[in-house]
Amino acid sequence: MATNLRSSYLAVKAAIPYFEKAGTGRVILTSSITGPVTGFPG
Repeated sequence: MATNLRSSYLAVKAAIPYFEKAGTGRVILTSSITGPVTGFPG
């Protein structure tokens, strides 16, 4: 959980300067409840 939240946070944080420069921007974060069921390590 911490890895998923941290990676989303860091990705959005990295995008903010580009949004500010462009004067606009959107972030769409998606997830799936099937990850624990169908995900494969590595």
